[in-house]
Amino acid sequence: MLRSCYVLCGIGFLLLPCSVGNGAFVEFGCEDLWNYPLSTDIWSFDFDTQTLTLTELRTEVPSDPLRLDPLNFIRPGGRLDGSQVDTFTISSSIANQSPVAWTGLIVSFSTAHGTSAKLVDGSALSSVFSDVTGYGPVESTLVFSGGGVVLPGETLAIQFDVWVDGRHSFGGFSVMLNSNPVPEPGSILMLACGAAMLLPRHSRRATGARKWPRQ
Repeated sequence: MLRSCYVLCGIGFLLLPCSVGNGAFVEFGCEDLWNYPLSTDIWSFDFDTQTLTLTELRTEVPSDPLRLDPLNFIRPGGRLDGSQVDTFTISSSIANQSPVAWTGLIVSFSTAHGTSAKLVDGSALSSVFSDVTGYGPVESTLVFSGGGVVLPGETLAIQFDVWVDGRHSFGGFSVMLNSNPVPEPGSILMLACGAAMLLPRHSRRATGARKWPRQ
């Protein structure tokens, strides 16, 4: 069931469109970087399997995958039973609607509002990439690479687990995710060459027009 919920996350209350359930996870919702609720077309939470399912698409690929893109931030948050710690799974499908192929994906993870949360070691999987490495405090960055390429029009699926601590008065938690694809160098080069080829063509046309009166 979905409803609007007030969730205490360290400082103040957040108004989230929450799924409400029983067990360790009492409420769950998703916001963007600016605290606006995300459409439930993008996310859903299954309280039985404790799985957050995200459906995303990328129409552009950043030149620097390590630079966090505010448009790609997703902030899951909610409330656990105040006496429990637990894990939930994030399962994300990311459609490549950009003009370039992807050779990897970088996912940055951080906590918000004083939440105690971390990635679960060894839990990350990918439908395309065979290698997953983590680095930073409590493995705050996951790098998916190797084994395949995500072509334009294809979809990449990733999955990993997050541990959260609800052992305080209100049990609130909030984490932040940012994912950026790694563009295939050859795809970028082909786009650059295509753009470069247009420039001489326009130049030749202009030159021909200037020479025309002398013929």
